Amino acid sequence: MTNKIRVLTVALFLLFGIPSVVNAVVAVGQGINRDQALNNSLQLAVETVIGVAVRSDTLVENAVLIRDNVVTHAKGYISDYRILSETKNPDGSFTVRIDANVNKDLVLDHIQTLEILMKMAGHPRVLVFGIDDDIESVQAGGELSDPLVHTVSEVFGKKFRFDVLDWPTMRVKNRDIQGKLDRAKAIQNNNKFKADFMVTVKLNLIRKDGPARLIMSAVRVSDNFLLGEVQRDIMFNSIGTNDAAIARSAVAAAAEVVFHASADLAKHIVGEMQAELDRGKGFRYTLAFINFPDMSAVHEELLALSGYVRHSVDKSGGADSVLSYWSNLKSDTLLEEIKGLMKKRGYRYKFKLNGREIKFQWLDPVFE
Repeated sequence: MTNKIRVLTVALFLLFGIPSVVNAVVAVGQGINRDQALNNSLQLAVETVIGVAVRSDTLVENAVLIRDNVVTHAKGYISDYRILSETKNPDGSFTVRIDANVNKDLVLDHIQTLEILMKMAGHPRVLVFGIDDDIESVQAGGELSDPLVHTVSEVFGKKFRFDVLDWPTMRVKNRDIQGKLDRAKAIQNNNKFKADFMVTVKLNLIRKDGPARLIMSAVRVSDNFLLGEVQRDIMFNSIGTNDAAIARSAVAAAAEVVFHASADLAKHIVGEMQAELDRGKGFRYTLAFINFPDMSAVHEELLALSGYVRHSVDKSGGADSVLSYWSNLKSDTLLEEIKGLMKKRGYRYKFKLNGREIKFQWLDPVFE
């Protein structure tokens, strides 16, 4: 059975007259049941388009991870499909043959975005939270919408490697922020969050019998500027008739398109980061120095590092200091520069790199 699943036949047919953004693919998949076989054939259809459209030497770094992310979410790249045949095999497994129209442009667009994200060092900090500012919005900040926000946070954090602040998880530790979080409150309290961008998540129930509409936006925290918005209409079947049951069904259906919506939204953030560098503003880092004996000298040498743009002192006093530090260097390069500074001064220390936050703790030789 295992060998049969691995032996998968895929044939590609480019149909005359179909727009260039769509590839018509015939794919044959197998599985232990019909649903698994169908899903396998959909994944193979997308994988075939990736193989035809992208040269083998194009995806060098993280190639397997990027391909797996796209193929795993194959349904979002297929505009429609037709089952040509389905067979139950003697061993109980199933074979499904489909004719699928794959959105080639969307596949390539997401591959390019993922390539940039995988190669990027010093990912920005993103605060993810739900909003409900429309009459038809599912209520934010509760058991109905929080799972959807968690899903978005996981995609941005685990798939795209952003430094993510998941508001439903953080809410318990920030009880001093009254009411629901919105853009204004997020900006007002960003001295706590230290986020570079906000990602808002909203789910509107257009009608009780569907569709629902997922609306996600990316906002630059520094000036509350909307970088981009993504909308996805979602058909779903309710598991009940009351409002809570309908909302749960809509949330479950919306979770299926979160990856694709997030990839589109991440493209706006990546574009802003590149534009930020082009404008000479640099990447913003948080540098924390704990228990250091002479921070004034360290401060002066930080300003002389290559790539330095500007800085501000967030905390200063005693042996601890926290800086907002803008640099054109990526995080790993900046870390090496600072480590060189520490070595030159003969400091012994521990450090921790977390996204764009770098912490250094001085090790007192007296206690070693």
